[in-house]
Formats: sequence, C-alpha cells, structure tokens
Amino acid sequence: MSDELLESISVQLMEMSKRMGSLEARMESVPHDEHNEHHDYIKEAIEKTKEEKEFYRQLRIKLATTGLIGALGVLCTVVWYAATKFISQT
Repeated sequence: MSDELLESISVQLMEMSKRMGSLEARMESVPHDEHNEHHDYIKEAIEKTKEEKEFYRQLRIKLATTGLIGALGVLCTVVWYAATKFISQT
C-alpha cells in the first residue's frame, strides 16, 4: 500500500476513535436507571402496538363473520319467501 493510503486510513481511524470517545462519554452521562427506563418504555410501546394489531385483527374477523351470517340470513329469507310464493301458487 502507498504511504498516502496508509496515512488516509490512519486519519480516518483517529477521527472515528474521537467520535466513539465522544459517544461513550454521552452514554456514560445518562444514569443507568434512566437508560433502563427508556428500554422498558420502548418494550412496552412495542408490546402495546402488538396488542393493538391483534385487537384489530380480531375485530376484522368478527366483522367479517357477522357480515357473512347476515348475508346468509338474507339469502335464507329470500329462498323461504320464494318457496312459499311458489307453493302458494300451485
């Protein structure tokens, strides 16, 4: 490798090291209890979202079932009406 390439890589590594140090300092400034509370909040938010999705999925199933039963009821009523009219005419 050329000296220029090695120098460029070295400079990039030094800059990355400085940024990592800065990030570590910021992370250390947050109390561990507060950090854990943030994680717990995120886990609860994810769980709530999953529960909401399941609730709406169940709601759609119930709505579809109710619609199907209603359509069957209407169909049976039409068939019954047609059958009674046909029988009464003969």
